[in-house]
Amino acid sequence: MAWRALLLFGTNVICVNLAGVFTFLMQGVRPRLWWDQNRAARMVRLAVVVWACLLVLLVGLIWWSTRG
Repeated sequence: MAWRALLLFGTNVICVNLAGVFTFLMQGVRPRLWWDQNRAARMVRLAVVVWACLLVLLVGLIWWSTRG
């Protein structure tokens, strides 16, 4: 039972982070200095990929743990 609670907690943390990244993107939050814009764009892409991969992994673990 604790394992499922931990998986749910992890899923919630990941979803909150993804929602934050997408909210900042939709609101147009950008760095003030132009030379930071390329770095920020790279980091946003990396963050979305990492959080999405972790979310898929956790959803798979949740699905696997409820099968048996």
